[in-house]
Amino acid sequence: MDPPARIVLVEDEAIPALDVARRLRRLGYQVVAVASSGPQAVEYALTRDPDVVLMDIHLHGAMDGVDAARHIQAAAPIPVIYVSANVDATTRERIQSTEAAGFVPKPIHFPTLHRVLQQALSGRHHRLPR
Repeated sequence: MDPPARIVLVEDEAIPALDVARRLRRLGYQVVAVASSGPQAVEYALTRDPDVVLMDIHLHGAMDGVDAARHIQAAAPIPVIYVSANVDATTRERIQSTEAAGFVPKPIHFPTLHRVLQQALSGRHHRLPR
């Protein structure tokens, strides 16, 4: 049996982060780190050897999830799946410029997240809806 896929979860709200991490573990994934900021997301993605990063777009601080994804992708070929409740046209363009491995709207529908994670892990990307 293959080892569980390793995920860095990026979510700046503590209670949703705990819930998502718990539910990912139930789905059979290993959450290797939970980051609450863009700089922390970059650090964990580059030091915790994840198979995928699950990235909230709207983070507190100067570096949002799209900026963090750019830093990660510049340093390592780690797939990034974005999660967000709201995506305006400008943010959508920024996301599309980062070669996202997927997008899952909030509130998270976990069967959809599981499918998008499986696609990202197999190299098939889930495009951001237009």
